[in-house]
Amino acid sequence: MTQVMWLVLLVLFWLVLAGAWSWQVVLAAVVAAMLVVASNRDSLLKPQEIPGMNGRGLRLWLIYVLRFVLELFKANVQVAKIVLSPRLRIAPRVIHFPTRIQSEVGRVVLATTISLTPGTLTLHVTRDSLWVHALTKEAADGVQGWIMEELLLQIEATGKVDGGWMNCS
Repeated sequence: MTQVMWLVLLVLFWLVLAGAWSWQVVLAAVVAAMLVVASNRDSLLKPQEIPGMNGRGLRLWLIYVLRFVLELFKANVQVAKIVLSPRLRIAPRVIHFPTRIQSEVGRVVLATTISLTPGTLTLHVTRDSLWVHALTKEAADGVQGWIMEELLLQIEATGKVDGGWMNCS
């Protein structure tokens, strides 16, 4: 079941990115997704390993993705201003960012979100903190108390049942 879920998700993702659908695009999507799933079947996340796989959690995941797109746009504009400025106003720094996220998946999602946002890069992840490189003081300050961590905490809270993750299988 897990492999089918990932196959469907990867095909849909491919089709969304492709923009135009033809039988060749769909065939390429299916073949590529099958290769990815087959070569990674031992490391694929099962639905019960993903926090928030329920009605409220899925709504929060959607909010998370939409908010990330907004944050991505804002960060791109900030980095573009820095790069296009006659004087590069950078002040690189590494910050220690304590996190309250309990799940491994949640910490990986947060670390990846930080790394995908221009101007920041997650260098190290531990059980209760992240080490983040930031291009500017503003980017470093923005990581602390970032709305994305709060959204992940809300997603995490939707999946808890008796101290464990809700079983979605």
